[in-house]
Amino acid sequence: MEIIRVIDKKYNHLFDKESLDKRNCFVVIDDNKVYTYRFEIYECFKATIFFDNSKYLDEVINEFRFYAFCVTNFFDEKGNGIKTFDKVLLMDALIDLLQPSQFYIDEEKLDKIESWIFDEQIAIPIVNKNGSMVILDGHTRLYSLKNNGFNVVKVYLDTSMDEDSLKYIDDFSYLAREMNITKIDDLKKVSHEEYKILWNDFCDEYFKRKKAD
Repeated sequence: MEIIRVIDKKYNHLFDKESLDKRNCFVVIDDNKVYTYRFEIYECFKATIFFDNSKYLDEVINEFRFYAFCVTNFFDEKGNGIKTFDKVLLMDALIDLLQPSQFYIDEEKLDKIESWIFDEQIAIPIVNKNGSMVILDGHTRLYSLKNNGFNVVKVYLDTSMDEDSLKYIDDFSYLAREMNITKIDDLKKVSHEEYKILWNDFCDEYFKRKKAD
């Protein structure tokens, strides 16, 4: 059994465009069969799951929470409770005080996000490192909010990160500061193709080196 977060084109035809843009779609591959799971988040910590096979719900929910740890209450499309976790504390934070752990913004992804972000309640995962609130995920959402006049965002401490993950976040935020990237406005907008070279290839090479060490 394999769980795949749908961010490429192979399984796009199984989901609507808005759900794909939000990156809340997953498929499970088992015995050459494909099962779909789509999450709709609301009130920051709740999600409705649309699925065609309940067998893998626990596994898919756990995979989804890797990207959205603040979501703690899950329901089916009829409103029946499926699973509940301990509630995550949401806090208000000034966007300018959040330290990026990324260097670039993908213009194509930014365009997609701006079609829906103002209808959503956004919560950004962070960790505290050396007195700084370091962004774990959501750089593009923050960039969009800040550039559209928002100064405050909901954040939460993500306690699910293991030591290896915290180490690479520490490395990335350190490198960002070395590049004078200390707030979300400092990230450079690049084309999708440039982003793949400048960021995706950088990450691939980083993790390849770490694996070899």
